[in-house]
Amino acid sequence: YIPQIINNLNGHPTPPYQPAVAALNCILWVWYAVRVKNWPVAIANAPGILFGIIAAITALFYQ
Repeated sequence: YIPQIINNLNGHPTPPYQPAVAALNCILWVWYAVRVKNWPVAIANAPGILFGIIAAITALFYQ
């Protein structure tokens, strides 16, 4: 999502839906992984939450 975030900040917005849904998906995977104590899955999906939310927000507010 880093190139998408950069494009959003440079005035070339992209649709916010896909990164928002991807962030939700990562939230659910992290929640599940923490419940079953599967730390590699939780750690691997944690950055997706951050980058997905940032990409969705920048797509919405930097149009």
